[in-house]
Amino acid sequence: MKKYNFGPYSKEHLDARWEEAMSSNRPWRLSIKIEKIQHWMERIKQHHSILRHLNITPDTKVMSAGCAIGHLAPYFNFDNYLGIDIYKPAIEYAKTMYPSHQFLSEDMTQISYPDNTFEWIICAGFKPEGEMFEHLNAWGHNIVSFSYTPANEYMAWNKQTKKILRGLA
Repeated sequence: MKKYNFGPYSKEHLDARWEEAMSSNRPWRLSIKIEKIQHWMERIKQHHSILRHLNITPDTKVMSAGCAIGHLAPYFNFDNYLGIDIYKPAIEYAKTMYPSHQFLSEDMTQISYPDNTFEWIICAGFKPEGEMFEHLNAWGHNIVSFSYTPANEYMAWNKQTKKILRGLA
């Protein structure tokens, strides 16, 4: 089984951050330093702008791959959204914040869905490559990837046309 590089956010780093937040009775989201919260909120607004720019509406059937604490969930109708992340504490937090939405704590390479189950696969914070891309490409008609720096830059892949669209929203 291939191990993926998640940059500075290793499972160990996230576990330590989670334990620190829980020991101080602060919600995980608030374990981020105050000056960073404003940046986080601005990035979420920019990600919503990307979704609107690509005509991804709240009624669109989506999988949010690597959804973390589910920050994109409120944009979507609960019956059209599935958030998946390998990091269980973040998923548990997402379930408490957005109890009507569906979340799974799974390794995406170890599960399967029928082809074209989702209209869009959203990868916030990472670019899917290799085996990960193959899995996601089978499950969705389109894949969009955007990062946090810069937060308004995206790359979208359409399975039918095999075209990549890069842009700013």
